[in-house]
Amino acid sequence: MTNKWSTSISELLLIFRGTLIAIIPWVEKAKIEWSDENSYDEWDNIIEALYQSIVCSSLEGEVKTNYSIAKYGFEYKHYSDLDYILVKSEIHSNKQLAFVSFTSSSEPFDGVKVAVLENEDQVVGQLILEMADIEFAYVKKIDDEKNIYEEIDVLI
Repeated sequence: MTNKWSTSISELLLIFRGTLIAIIPWVEKAKIEWSDENSYDEWDNIIEALYQSIVCSSLEGEVKTNYSIAKYGFEYKHYSDLDYILVKSEIHSNKQLAFVSFTSSSEPFDGVKVAVLENEDQVVGQLILEMADIEFAYVKKIDDEKNIYEEIDVLI
């Protein structure tokens, strides 16, 4: 019997963010640096595994090692060949924004680093936004057409 879980893309990203916050004390005990300016390969490996397991596998409906979804924390020159997490911001409602990573300023992961997209999904800049001001959606490209999903059904 297959069950499904209906959730929003925003909720999925909040779960991922919450997981990162929850493991901070444990990675600190393991002497793994997690903060933006001090993190290294160990943290990158942990965060990528969690991103793929929580976000990517939920969006694509299967567990695998290679997804067409933009990688966490990776800075692309364009998103024209990728599926990606769209960031919606009332403050920047006139801009198309792609999720890059969570950032920390006063609290762990209290911000979001985004790529600003224009003309065929070319990156023209970056912004840091506060978590309180945003929502997420999923941009999946099918036959050169962008399909935007705010909610998904995940098989469990």
